[in-house]
Amino acid sequence: MTSVDIAFLASCIAFCFATYFYFFPNRGNGDISLESTNLFETTPALQLVPRIDSLMDPNHKLIVTSSSGGYPESLIGGSLWMEKIEEWLRRGVAIEYLITSGKPKHCHAISELGLMFPDLLNITFLVNDDTKSERLIKIINDYHDTHPTFVVDSENTPVALWLERFHSPESGMALDVSYVSPMDISESELAYIHWSQLSELRNASEVLSQPEMRRVCSAAAQAA
Repeated sequence: MTSVDIAFLASCIAFCFATYFYFFPNRGNGDISLESTNLFETTPALQLVPRIDSLMDPNHKLIVTSSSGGYPESLIGGSLWMEKIEEWLRRGVAIEYLITSGKPKHCHAISELGLMFPDLLNITFLVNDDTKSERLIKIINDYHDTHPTFVVDSENTPVALWLERFHSPESGMALDVSYVSPMDISESELAYIHWSQLSELRNASEVLSQPEMRRVCSAAAQAA
């Protein structure tokens, strides 16, 4: 199979997902196993949401890594993702978005939710600057396309991991995805590596205030 064939196949799969979510925007949970798994190509709304929905309560926190915060605008499950984010916030779940893009042109939708839930939703920009070491800058650059998302408990201990090894900022589809369940998380080297990296990055980055968060996202959107 040539690279052209692979690109065509990926486009067809993406079209099918987009069509599914257009006609069935509230579907996607289905009968999905909650066990750890690996997926070739999927979207968070279809496979992540049903796996972690039962964990989303005030005793847990969701930490999402994104390049520009653009998935909520995707035709491939974006609206369902936003609905669930808002639902989880209403349940009292704290959510932190980690943005790796210096010009996050798509984070406006998330920042608007931040105004509704100022005590629960935060955006942290993982920006390459002089305050960060070369190693941290490399991790930030890697996380522009590789997106780890963690559920952590009240003691800040990882409970579940969703890892997208490649998710283009311009696509709603994620490739080469791993999900590590609560049953396997404590023994997962993958979870240990990414949690250690994310923890270090978060400690070296600034959580924006709600007004500043909205200003940065609006300015980036206007400049796009």
